[in-house]
Amino acid sequence: MRKLIPALLLALLLTACGAQQQPPAPAAPEPAQEAAAEEPKQEEPPKEEPKKEEPEKVKLDPDAILASLQAHESILRADRIAEPQQYEGRMLVYSIRYAVDDCEVEGYVAVPAEVKPELAEGLPGLIYCRGGNRSFSPLEPLDLCRQAFGGYAVFGSQYRGNFGGTGKEDFGGDDVHDLTKLVDVALDMDFVTGEKVYLVGFSRGGMMAYRVCQDYGDKIQACAINSGLADSYLMYETREQAMKDVYHQLVGGGPDELPEAFDRRSATHFADEINVPILIGQGTKDVRVVPQQAYDMADALKAAGKVEDVDYKLIIYEGAQHGLSGTTFMRDQLQWFSAHAE
Repeated sequence: MRKLIPALLLALLLTACGAQQQPPAPAAPEPAQEAAAEEPKQEEPPKEEPKKEEPEKVKLDPDAILASLQAHESILRADRIAEPQQYEGRMLVYSIRYAVDDCEVEGYVAVPAEVKPELAEGLPGLIYCRGGNRSFSPLEPLDLCRQAFGGYAVFGSQYRGNFGGTGKEDFGGDDVHDLTKLVDVALDMDFVTGEKVYLVGFSRGGMMAYRVCQDYGDKIQACAINSGLADSYLMYETREQAMKDVYHQLVGGGPDELPEAFDRRSATHFADEINVPILIGQGTKDVRVVPQQAYDMADALKAAGKVEDVDYKLIIYEGAQHGLSGTTFMRDQLQWFSAHAE
């Protein structure tokens, strides 16, 4: 009887356990499902677009450019000269002497040595208006190469009476013809395309560029002014005696004696006659052409009904001095020209 009790208890326990239904063992997930459960799915990175290969540049024929210059009726002499060291092998540079009015004027031309295939048949033309006067801050081939590097055929003048040229520079008078003549010369060249050219004016060259826009605006695509003179009255008032002497020696007197001559040399007085898109770049620490020149010119263009950022744009470069070295002006200039391309 005692042997039966343990056996009976064991049987009862087994019966009770069997009454509780055991859940089925979970099925083993498939490898892919298991991975998905353990780690959230990450979005695949976008496929990189294959980099487009830059088309091989086309070399321009330096002799053909020289021949085109020499064939022009207004060009009295054209010679190929060495490019500046900084642009060795990358630029084609020429010295020219050309006829304007009854004067012979010295100048330079710079063209990229290699261009994109679409520019092989012709480059946009650009006229660079130098600053300074007489032998002070003369035009250098380097000035033109910097502009040509953006993909332009660049022409520049020393102005009449300078560096062996004949006639007399008159600081924004008839010497403006030295630039308008270059506009016509550039547009006649086989290596220049389009019916208009671009214009860049630096310092005193700003005054010259504004005058070109006034007189020759129908042949100017767009203009960029770097630290440019816009008001001769203000220039005379804010500068030292040496600058006043420039006006007396080249123009013939001061504003009290020659108000009409000063009006003619002040774009703030004829902003309504400028119908060319104008970019004005000015540094806040410029002591040669004070920032007020740029502010006043922008105000004059606005008063004349020009639309900001369309017809004109003023960019102030904080802390920049005369010439805007170390700023983004050159890039801003290229963007302005691109926005106003044909």
